[in-house]
Amino acid sequence: HAPRAPRTSKFVRVTGSRTPKRTGRDWVVDLAAFLLSVGAGCFILVHWGEGVTPKWLVYADYAAGVLACAAIWLHRRWPYQLAVVLTLVTAFSGSAVGAASVARFNVAVRQPLPQVLVVGLLAVATRPVYAAFREVPASALPVELGYAIARTVAVLGWGLFVRHRRELLASLRDRAAHAESDAKLRAEKAQAQRSEEHSLNSSHITIS
Repeated sequence: HAPRAPRTSKFVRVTGSRTPKRTGRDWVVDLAAFLLSVGAGCFILVHWGEGVTPKWLVYADYAAGVLACAAIWLHRRWPYQLAVVLTLVTAFSGSAVGAASVARFNVAVRQPLPQVLVVGLLAVATRPVYAAFREVPASALPVELGYAIARTVAVLGWGLFVRHRRELLASLRDRAAHAESDAKLRAEKAQAQRSEEHSLNSSHITIS
Protein backbone atom coordinates (compact mmCIF):
# COMPACT_ATOMS: atom_id res chain seq x y z
CA HIS A 1 0.00 0.00 0.00
CA ALA A 2 1.25 3.50 -0.81
CA PRO A 3 1.81 5.79 2.19
CA ARG A 4 -1.11 8.07 2.97
CA ALA A 5 -0.76 11.80 2.46
CA PRO A 6 -1.09 13.77 5.71
CA ARG A 7 -4.55 15.16 6.34
CA THR A 8 -5.07 18.89 6.62
CA SER A 9 -7.47 20.00 9.31
CA LYS A 10 -10.33 22.38 8.60
CA PHE A 11 -8.80 24.92 10.97
CA VAL A 12 -5.55 24.97 9.02
CA ARG A 13 -7.37 25.46 5.75
CA VAL A 14 -9.41 28.33 7.17
CA THR A 15 -6.35 30.11 8.53
CA GLY A 16 -4.29 29.74 5.35
CA SER A 17 -3.31 32.53 3.00
CA ARG A 18 -6.16 31.87 0.58
CA THR A 19 -9.57 33.23 1.50
CA PRO A 20 -12.17 30.45 1.41
CA LYS A 21 -15.61 31.04 -0.04
CA ARG A 22 -18.12 32.12 2.61
CA THR A 23 -20.51 29.44 3.76
CA GLY A 24 -23.98 30.09 5.11
CA ARG A 25 -22.60 29.94 8.63
CA ASP A 26 -19.85 32.42 7.69
CA TRP A 27 -22.45 34.90 6.48
CA VAL A 28 -24.32 34.62 9.77
CA VAL A 29 -21.12 35.10 11.78
CA ASP A 30 -20.03 38.06 9.67
CA LEU A 31 -23.45 39.70 9.94
CA ALA A 32 -23.32 39.25 13.72
CA ALA A 33 -19.84 40.81 13.78
CA PHE A 34 -21.10 43.77 11.73
CA LEU A 35 -24.13 44.32 13.95
CA LEU A 36 -21.98 44.05 17.07
CA SER A 37 -19.63 46.68 15.65
CA VAL A 38 -22.52 49.02 14.87
CA GLY A 39 -24.14 48.46 18.26
CA ALA A 40 -20.93 49.10 20.17
CA GLY A 41 -20.22 52.22 18.12
CA CYS A 42 -23.70 53.64 18.72
CA PHE A 43 -23.48 52.85 22.44
CA ILE A 44 -20.18 54.72 22.75
CA LEU A 45 -21.49 57.71 20.81
CA VAL A 46 -24.61 57.94 22.98
CA HIS A 47 -22.78 57.66 26.31
CA TRP A 48 -19.43 59.33 25.61
CA GLY A 49 -19.97 61.40 22.49
CA GLU A 50 -21.42 64.47 24.13
CA GLY A 51 -19.32 67.48 24.92
CA VAL A 52 -16.42 66.50 22.69
CA THR A 53 -14.58 69.44 21.18
CA PRO A 54 -13.78 70.57 18.57
CA LYS A 55 -16.70 69.86 16.28
CA TRP A 56 -14.53 68.55 13.48
CA LEU A 57 -13.48 65.73 15.79
CA VAL A 58 -17.11 64.74 16.33
CA TYR A 59 -17.74 64.54 12.60
CA ALA A 60 -14.47 62.70 12.02
CA ASP A 61 -15.45 60.25 14.74
CA TYR A 62 -18.82 59.60 13.09
CA ALA A 63 -17.31 59.13 9.65
CA ALA A 64 -14.56 56.84 10.90
CA GLY A 65 -17.08 54.75 12.82
CA VAL A 66 -19.25 54.24 9.75
CA LEU A 67 -16.26 53.28 7.60
CA ALA A 68 -14.88 50.97 10.29
CA CYS A 69 -18.18 49.09 10.59
CA ALA A 70 -18.38 48.74 6.80
CA ALA A 71 -14.76 47.55 6.66
CA ILE A 72 -15.44 44.72 9.08
CA TRP A 73 -16.75 42.71 6.11
CA LEU A 74 -13.13 42.50 4.94
CA HIS A 75 -11.91 40.76 8.07
CA ARG A 76 -11.59 37.39 6.35
CA ARG A 77 -9.52 38.69 3.44
CA TRP A 78 -7.14 40.99 5.34
CA PRO A 79 -7.48 40.10 9.04
CA TYR A 80 -4.19 41.48 10.35
CA GLN A 81 -4.06 44.57 8.15
CA LEU A 82 -7.66 45.47 8.99
CA ALA A 83 -7.05 45.07 12.73
CA VAL A 84 -4.00 47.34 12.58
CA VAL A 85 -5.79 50.06 10.58
CA LEU A 86 -8.94 50.02 12.74
CA THR A 87 -6.90 50.06 15.93
CA LEU A 88 -5.04 53.13 14.69
CA VAL A 89 -8.39 54.76 13.86
CA THR A 90 -9.49 54.33 17.49
CA ALA A 91 -6.78 56.82 18.43
CA PHE A 92 -9.39 59.52 17.62
CA SER A 93 -12.65 57.63 16.99
CA GLY A 94 -14.62 56.09 19.82
CA SER A 95 -17.33 54.86 17.45
CA ALA A 96 -14.76 52.62 15.73
CA VAL A 97 -13.85 50.79 18.95
CA GLY A 98 -16.44 48.06 18.42
CA ALA A 99 -15.25 47.27 14.90
CA ALA A 100 -11.62 47.37 16.01
CA SER A 101 -12.36 44.96 18.85
CA VAL A 102 -14.04 42.55 16.44
CA ALA A 103 -11.03 42.79 14.11
CA ARG A 104 -8.60 42.09 16.97
CA PHE A 105 -10.69 39.14 18.08
CA ASN A 106 -10.48 37.78 14.54
CA VAL A 107 -6.68 38.13 14.60
CA ALA A 108 -6.52 36.24 17.90
CA VAL A 109 -8.57 33.40 16.40
CA ARG A 110 -6.85 33.10 13.01
CA GLN A 111 -3.44 34.75 12.87
CA PRO A 112 0.06 33.95 14.20
CA LEU A 113 0.72 34.88 17.82
CA PRO A 114 3.25 37.67 17.00
CA GLN A 115 0.50 39.47 15.10
CA VAL A 116 -1.84 39.03 18.06
CA LEU A 117 0.78 40.63 20.29
CA VAL A 118 1.27 43.56 17.90
CA VAL A 119 -2.41 44.47 17.71
CA GLY A 120 -2.73 44.08 21.47
CA LEU A 121 0.13 46.47 22.19
CA LEU A 122 -1.17 48.87 19.56
CA ALA A 123 -4.61 48.89 21.17
CA VAL A 124 -3.10 49.94 24.50
CA ALA A 125 -0.72 52.46 22.93
CA THR A 126 -3.50 54.33 21.11
CA ARG A 127 -5.48 54.98 24.28
CA PRO A 128 -3.36 57.90 25.54
CA VAL A 129 -3.73 59.50 22.09
CA TYR A 130 -7.50 59.12 22.32
CA ALA A 131 -7.44 60.65 25.80
CA ALA A 132 -5.41 63.59 24.50
CA PHE A 133 -7.94 64.24 21.71
CA ARG A 134 -10.73 64.17 24.32
CA GLU A 135 -8.78 66.46 26.65
CA VAL A 136 -8.91 63.89 29.44
CA PRO A 137 -7.19 65.16 32.62
CA ALA A 138 -3.77 63.70 33.32
CA SER A 139 -5.03 62.33 36.62
CA ALA A 140 -7.52 60.14 34.72
CA LEU A 141 -4.92 58.71 32.33
CA PRO A 142 -4.16 55.63 34.51
CA VAL A 143 -7.87 54.80 34.44
CA GLU A 144 -7.91 55.13 30.65
CA LEU A 145 -4.89 52.84 30.33
CA GLY A 146 -6.39 50.33 32.75
CA TYR A 147 -9.59 50.28 30.73
CA ALA A 148 -7.65 49.76 27.49
CA ILE A 149 -5.59 46.93 28.96
CA ALA A 150 -8.62 45.17 30.45
CA ARG A 151 -10.60 45.45 27.21
CA THR A 152 -7.68 44.25 25.11
CA VAL A 153 -6.91 41.29 27.36
CA ALA A 154 -10.59 40.29 27.39
CA VAL A 155 -10.98 40.46 23.59
CA LEU A 156 -7.70 38.73 22.74
CA GLY A 157 -8.07 36.19 25.53
CA TRP A 158 -11.50 35.21 24.27
CA GLY A 159 -10.14 34.92 20.74
CA LEU A 160 -7.22 32.75 21.85
CA PHE A 161 -9.63 30.51 23.76
CA VAL A 162 -11.75 30.04 20.63
CA ARG A 163 -8.56 29.38 18.65
CA HIS A 164 -7.38 26.70 21.08
CA ARG A 165 -10.78 25.03 21.09
CA ARG A 166 -10.89 24.90 17.27
CA GLU A 167 -7.38 23.48 17.09
CA LEU A 168 -8.23 20.85 19.70
CA LEU A 169 -11.41 19.77 17.91
CA ALA A 170 -9.56 19.63 14.57
CA SER A 171 -6.81 17.52 16.16
CA LEU A 172 -9.36 15.11 17.65
CA ARG A 173 -11.10 14.76 14.30
CA ASP A 174 -7.79 14.04 12.58
CA ARG A 175 -6.83 11.45 15.19
CA ALA A 176 -10.20 9.73 14.85
CA ALA A 177 -9.88 9.69 11.05
CA HIS A 178 -6.33 8.30 11.24
CA ALA A 179 -7.39 5.63 13.72
CA GLU A 180 -10.26 4.60 11.46
CA SER A 181 -7.96 4.49 8.43
CA ASP A 182 -5.35 2.44 10.31
CA ALA A 183 -7.98 -0.01 11.51
CA LYS A 184 -9.27 -0.44 7.98
CA LEU A 185 -5.73 -1.00 6.70
CA ARG A 186 -5.03 -3.63 9.36
CA ALA A 187 -8.29 -5.37 8.51
CA GLU A 188 -7.37 -5.42 4.81
CA LYS A 189 -3.92 -6.85 5.61
CA ALA A 190 -5.46 -9.51 7.84
CA GLN A 191 -7.95 -10.43 5.14
CA ALA A 192 -5.17 -10.63 2.54
CA GLN A 193 -3.10 -12.83 4.87
CA ARG A 194 -6.04 -15.17 5.50
CA SER A 195 -6.68 -15.40 1.75
CA GLU A 196 -3.02 -16.23 1.15
CA GLU A 197 -3.03 -18.91 3.86
CA HIS A 198 -6.24 -20.37 2.43
CA SER A 199 -4.65 -20.52 -1.03
CA LEU A 200 -1.57 -22.27 0.36
CA ASN A 201 -3.69 -24.79 2.25
CA SER A 202 -5.73 -25.49 -0.88
CA SER A 203 -2.52 -26.04 -2.85
CA HIS A 204 -1.20 -28.49 -0.26
CA ILE A 205 -4.46 -30.43 -0.28
CA THR A 206 -4.43 -30.59 -4.07
CA ILE A 207 -0.82 -31.83 -4.16
CA SER A 208 -1.55 -34.43 -1.51
